[in-house]
Amino acid sequence: MTKIAVLPLNVSEGLRPGLGRQLMHFLSEALRAIPDFEVQFATYLVQVGTQENPKAAYANLGSELNDPDMIRQFFLQSGADYIVEGLLQGEVGHYDISIRVFQHGFADVPQAHQQRFAQNDLADSVGWMLNIVAAETQASVTEEAKAMLQVATDSGDAFIEFLIGFDGMNYIQGTQGRVADEFDPVAAFDSLISSLEKDPDYLAPYEAAVHMARLCAQYRLGNFEQIEARVQKLIALAPKDWRAYFALGELQFSAGRANDAVNALDKSISVLDADIRDAQKRKETGEDVEVPSPEPALYSRLGLAQAAVGMVVNAERSLKKAVELEGPDKPSLDLLSVVLAQTNRGHEIPGLWKEAVEGNPTSPHLWAKYAISLAQAGRHDDAVSAFEEALQKTDNSPIVKRFFAPLLAEKGQLDRAMDYYEDCIEVSPQDVTMLLEYARTLERAERKHEIPDVLNTVLQANPDPNTKAITLAWLYELEQPKRVEALQRAQTHVENEEFTKAIEELEPIVEWMQDYWKPWALLASLYNRVGRFEDAERAARRTVEIFPSWEPAYVDLANALFGLNKNEEAYVMLSFALRNSSQSIPIAVQLALAAKRTGRDDEARRIAKQVREIVGPGNVEIEKALAAAE
Repeated sequence: MTKIAVLPLNVSEGLRPGLGRQLMHFLSEALRAIPDFEVQFATYLVQVGTQENPKAAYANLGSELNDPDMIRQFFLQSGADYIVEGLLQGEVGHYDISIRVFQHGFADVPQAHQQRFAQNDLADSVGWMLNIVAAETQASVTEEAKAMLQVATDSGDAFIEFLIGFDGMNYIQGTQGRVADEFDPVAAFDSLISSLEKDPDYLAPYEAAVHMARLCAQYRLGNFEQIEARVQKLIALAPKDWRAYFALGELQFSAGRANDAVNALDKSISVLDADIRDAQKRKETGEDVEVPSPEPALYSRLGLAQAAVGMVVNAERSLKKAVELEGPDKPSLDLLSVVLAQTNRGHEIPGLWKEAVEGNPTSPHLWAKYAISLAQAGRHDDAVSAFEEALQKTDNSPIVKRFFAPLLAEKGQLDRAMDYYEDCIEVSPQDVTMLLEYARTLERAERKHEIPDVLNTVLQANPDPNTKAITLAWLYELEQPKRVEALQRAQTHVENEEFTKAIEELEPIVEWMQDYWKPWALLASLYNRVGRFEDAERAARRTVEIFPSWEPAYVDLANALFGLNKNEEAYVMLSFALRNSSQSIPIAVQLALAAKRTGRDDEARRIAKQVREIVGPGNVEIEKALAAAE
């Protein structure tokens, strides 16, 4: 395989960096269609933000061709055989592109290939660059690669606006929503809408805008009202396409407007149904048209929204329709099961999974779901029988063993459970959840001496920070019990209100075990109690860094910041924390206090009202805090 790294085009001052990125992105996609090419597209994403809230931003390296020493460094990092890089320059009415193809180990800097393109012909530049790279690497341009060059518009302006908007969509997708604070998805939407307005038949900007709306819903990015207005504009531009209605419904659902989401999703179904009927009629008259298929995802999302507003009967009907339309794996059955369980009809769930199994009797996933549903319904003996039958029907599938093992452990059949876990670990040696279940089963079987090896395997699998924190704490407690005894003594001191003695016990622990979250968390609380707010801030931040989902650490951090009169910093921190833990009452209460301290009285009252609606009357401590916030 020939490894080729494609770098974004640097752009001259005044040009959008996204143009250079996306022209080379499309080039890399075309190169991937050439056999024996392994293509890597470098995006120049750099880390920004904080450790608690990491983000990524694009870096534009300059307005000239790259320095050869930088190219040499990139060869060392990428292991590429060739690197393609270049420069995009532009003036009124035209663009100039220069590209160079470097070979690994180059001594002399290769000659730059240069070409001018009229603004309306910029799409042709990708084919020109493709031919140059193929020639420089002694490859042939395949028909598949040529097909990747097709641009479904004759409008150069529409293509350029599409590139700029598509760059924004790719940025959100590539960072999984961890975009820089200054990024505004609305600008990318406007470029895509402008592209569609310049050429209403150009499908690419519509599809990119729909996808970006769904990404904004998924990651809760941007100003909701502004994005909603852009999606409404998409609908106005293409009222007979169901996809924008669907994106609107997802967006509204993510913003807590489930009633509006029901209407939008219902509309998406009716628009698609009308499209299907129209295509069927045209096909019956002899036209060569493709009849669209119903989309189960529409009914699935509609069912979720209906359930959220209490339309349980409608939700059940929608989810059953989704299940009917789905393939043999029936993903919406999980959602339907939840709706039935919430309406005290859990006894009906096993029958649904049994029906699915009968339709696909060799699916280990369906068998496992069926057996689990029996166990959840309290029919443990039937669940065991279902798992036994599943092993026979699926040729002892590791998937079946993986979900049978916890039930066996629960019933005290520890040896068999451990055998099944070990079989599954051979197949999926880095399945963190399964490894931790296995470790707990070893503990029940009094085989504690084997647990550290399992926990070390979990840590080597690079788990998420929360799992890492819990696993590391367990490992410390197994391997260094003497030092952990100091933590127990500190807790006794706390119970006796001997806070200084507790701190004296804890401080040596965090010196020795700096990533053991428990002493840090206790120290944060104790430092606040004795008025050592700077130390409390440090301990709370360290706790959050190690164990981001430990909610009391955010409360302790806020109290420390309040003590240091860093009220605005506390407000910003708590706002972010509540976005990540939207159901946390302690964080919400602290945010109300922070809002009050920073002069946001209306927000403080609004949060207090929401907390009361959730908690209800009678909680003295929470009511006392809310009264202070108001």
